[in-house]
Amino acid sequence: MASHMKVLIQEKTSGRFFGAEGRWTESREDAHDFGYSVDAIALAHRLRLKNVGVLVAYSDGSPDVPIAAGSVIPTYAEMTGSD
Repeated sequence: MASHMKVLIQEKTSGRFFGAEGRWTESREDAHDFGYSVDAIALAHRLRLKNVGVLVAYSDGSPDVPIAAGSVIPTYAEMTGSD
């Protein structure tokens, strides 16, 4: 069985996921799949989301892979040291 991968934004305190129309959901299935971590990070910055992390979640039960976390997700310049 092939594993499906989703890139999600998760609120760290509640464990809820960013879903459709900007609403938070408890369900991974209802969470918005950003497809690419850069898109999830960009949205988190644009909306000034706090206390969130970006993670890759797999449907086959493999462990989640955190991509970015923190009270504020770093900007591209912060991550790369560029201006």
